[in-house]
Amino acid sequence: MKVIFMGTPDFCVEFAENIRKEHELTCIVTKPDRQRGRDHKIIFSSLKKYAINNDIPCLQPEKTDTRDFEDCVRRLSPEIIVVVAYGRILSGDLLGIPAGGCVNVHFSMLPEYRGPDPVRRALLNGEKKTGVCTMLMDSGVDTGDILLKKAVQVEEGDDYLSLTAKLVKTGCGLMVETLEAMGSGKIEPEKQEVSKDLRAANIVRKEEMEVCWEDDAEKIFNIIRAAAGPGAWTQTCFCGKKRTLKLLKAFPPGHDDKLEKGRHAGQLLEISKQAGMAVKCGRGFLRIAEVQEQDRRKCSAYDYICGKRLKTGDRIN
Repeated sequence: MKVIFMGTPDFCVEFAENIRKEHELTCIVTKPDRQRGRDHKIIFSSLKKYAINNDIPCLQPEKTDTRDFEDCVRRLSPEIIVVVAYGRILSGDLLGIPAGGCVNVHFSMLPEYRGPDPVRRALLNGEKKTGVCTMLMDSGVDTGDILLKKAVQVEEGDDYLSLTAKLVKTGCGLMVETLEAMGSGKIEPEKQEVSKDLRAANIVRKEEMEVCWEDDAEKIFNIIRAAAGPGAWTQTCFCGKKRTLKLLKAFPPGHDDKLEKGRHAGQLLEISKQAGMAVKCGRGFLRIAEVQEQDRRKCSAYDYICGKRLKTGDRIN
């Protein structure tokens, strides 16, 4: 089949490659180049580099609802458009161009977690299971008919980066299976359930990644997992100076009445090279493994504690 692929993040290269193996990948559409860094260099995305290296036409429209872009897509005569984390809502006119429709790969078990940030939301909520869906796109946000879905277990050690990698692998396979079934006419789209009680997947804001040590250790652990990449954060104050401390990695929560007795939220319970720093939470405690202080490089929590000359019983906030 003639397929146009639309996507943005680096992992979209895996989807494009899987399409190219089985179908005619006529064009890749990704967001425009942006300036990055202090020197404002224009850096091509991984998907654009992939297109160039494989002689695949690459379009980077500022908007997708213009006549020029729609006419360009029509000239390519795609049978199907596949969309993965492209980051923009497609117009009704564009959705109607391919005869087979537009297929979106979404990282949740729809109708749960509709929206642009389903992986972080699932981790924030402590989900034990999530998944991937393929669906026919309509004018709504992740409201189209479901084609195929597959569940993925969320392990205790998963964070945003590792869970996304698992979902990408599963999603690539499900996308290939979906295109094959659509090509042979052996697939029956399923209407999505409409309910006000469904959990939404709106963008996780920076303030939601702030850690408050008075919260349960489980909640803080989930924030750190969900924030992997930019990092969860808390405010510290040493020698009268307030600084932001990113909490990059943590071990699963613990509870020990003897260890926690007489301690308050934010106090250090234990310090070790292997397990980092154990911090008392509102309920239970959490061992932090890796941190990054404002304007500093990331380091082990143990090295950070040693550098600050802290000891058990001291507060880190």
